Amino acid sequence: MRIADLGDIQIAVTRKANGIMSVGICAENRNDSLHMDTQKDETVDQFVVRIKSMLRSMINGEGRKVEEVPKPEVKKSPTFDQQKKELTTK
Repeated sequence: MRIADLGDIQIAVTRKANGIMSVGICAENRNDSLHMDTQKDETVDQFVVRIKSMLRSMINGEGRKVEEVPKPEVKKSPTFDQQKKELTTK
């Protein structure tokens, strides 16, 4: 599966306490969202590895089921010739 199969992805990183960050990831085509808190002394490389593993688990998770709504039938309006014919036959 490709990263594009997740649809729009939102990653929110907010400061929680002294050096601790809260991270939330949600995707358009997934039912669940994932959250984690970083360690106080976590490096950027460790952070990126954790984000990558979160994205992999989202890809392997259950997708959102989209129900297709049936399109309503569009009635064609009668043409000028059809209207003229109806009027002349009456």
